[in-house]
Amino acid sequence: MKFRAQNLRYGFRCFFKSIFLSRLLFVLLMPSSVVLAYTTPVTSVISGETVDSGTQYVIDGGVVSNSLVTTPATQEVASGGVVRSSHIDGKQIVYSGGLLQANDVVGSQYVNSGGRADQSNITGWQYISAGGVVTSAYINTGYQYNAGLASNTNIVGGGVQLVQSGGQAVQTIVN
Repeated sequence: MKFRAQNLRYGFRCFFKSIFLSRLLFVLLMPSSVVLAYTTPVTSVISGETVDSGTQYVIDGGVVSNSLVTTPATQEVASGGVVRSSHIDGKQIVYSGGLLQANDVVGSQYVNSGGRADQSNITGWQYISAGGVVTSAYINTGYQYNAGLASNTNIVGGGVQLVQSGGQAVQTIVN
């Protein structure tokens, strides 16, 4: 009987550990859209939306223009998604295949590998990961941390461009 009770306890422990591990893996491996409070993913053209909490996820076919993203909100742009002419006071992240155009960034902008940001006006922070591409950024009292490629950058008013090992800055103008 002792042997049977030990096996039963061992079986319960294994069962509960497997449930715990499966839930842990689910949380760790699933996209953050499952874990956080997200708005509905954008798959069409929208304009003038304000995102003041949670995250707006712009995916393939989604085009967002003239939006406002305030702190603590986040805007994530995935492959095929486009965000243009928006004001970012919170956080903006572009992933591989995503495109940001002419955004005003007071908060922070993250350009990940394969992502692209064109004509950003930075008074906050811009982070360019290895493989990320930024063109024609205007850094005005803001900071650009570059481990990717930044071309045609204009730095004014105490703006800072920090080029990390492996990063490239092409045709940077400092006024």
